[in-house]
Amino acid sequence: MKVLLASNDGLQHALKILRDGGVVAHATETCYGLACDLSNPDAVMKLFKIKQRPLDQPVSALFASIEDAKKYVEWNDEAEVLALKHLPGPLTLILLMRDDVPRHLIVSNPLPPAPSPSASGAGRGGVKENLYRSYRPSTIVNARTLRKGQTSVEVILWEVLRGNQFHGLHFRRQHPVGKYVLDFFCDDASLGIELDGSIHNQEEQKKKDVDRTLYMKEAGIQIMRFKNSEVENDLTKVLSTIEKVALKSSPSPCPQPQRRAGGGGRGEGVRTLGIRISSHLIAIKLVQGFASPISTTSANIHGQPNPYSAEDIIKQFEGQEFQPDLILDSGMLPQNPPSTVIDLANRSQHVRRIGSVKTKSP
Repeated sequence: MKVLLASNDGLQHALKILRDGGVVAHATETCYGLACDLSNPDAVMKLFKIKQRPLDQPVSALFASIEDAKKYVEWNDEAEVLALKHLPGPLTLILLMRDDVPRHLIVSNPLPPAPSPSASGAGRGGVKENLYRSYRPSTIVNARTLRKGQTSVEVILWEVLRGNQFHGLHFRRQHPVGKYVLDFFCDDASLGIELDGSIHNQEEQKKKDVDRTLYMKEAGIQIMRFKNSEVENDLTKVLSTIEKVALKSSPSPCPQPQRRAGGGGRGEGVRTLGIRISSHLIAIKLVQGFASPISTTSANIHGQPNPYSAEDIIKQFEGQEFQPDLILDSGMLPQNPPSTVIDLANRSQHVRRIGSVKTKSP
């Protein structure tokens, strides 16, 4: 973890790190924050590993100006009033994303890491890799091997699910997820399907299945399990059960942008984005120099105190496997409260977090 003064040379080095997919800690008007390139899935995944942040807590986007933010979100009268009064400043506005938003900004797959309940370090800083797709060579090789050697029961179900023919849902077979391989996975519904043979009746295997299901749950993936005999003897009932769950499933949580149920069909949801426009000179120069939205989230490990100095960050991340690539040192910051977060996605103000900006919901 490198530390540089927040000088012009330091800023230029920080911009290079962002363009290379790295993560930079820098000062804001509230506390030190973490920045990464929101258009780079690997950079976002790295950010979540560093923060050890849960999947259901998406990060917001830092923009250079209100006009830039309007290119990505559906601006409304409430946002205009609040923005004119409080922005730039410590205010986060959650708004619906525009339909024409550049798709490269929507980092919904791959997803970042989440703690595993079976991990030895879970709850004490232990994290697992991306849960929606695995990049472990051994898992990928295993998935390919299983795909070539599908069981006869898997073949029966795959003939129905393949090619988007099952209610237009896109299923994958033998899909690598973290350290596991799911028999079938539907991205649209965040749904995994497992077919169980007789080995799953054994107590030891049952415990492993529980851990596996919890592991997926933390990524927002729902698991359905069917016995091989159910597929062989009553395929219609199995498909009916899958249909009911798949078409009602909520979308999986993702770091950027947040998605909520209630939008399009089959769990597509309504995409929202938290926007920030900072009043701190270093944050302004960083996002202006990068010329594209960057992440904005406090530079602490999830659940730990917000950092107000480079020393605070160094102390928190000492000994951690994943750390910011660079700290732009602006010295000790005033211990200001975090930004106030107001949700305007439903066209009415809902204060999600009370912070530096004092405002009331009507």
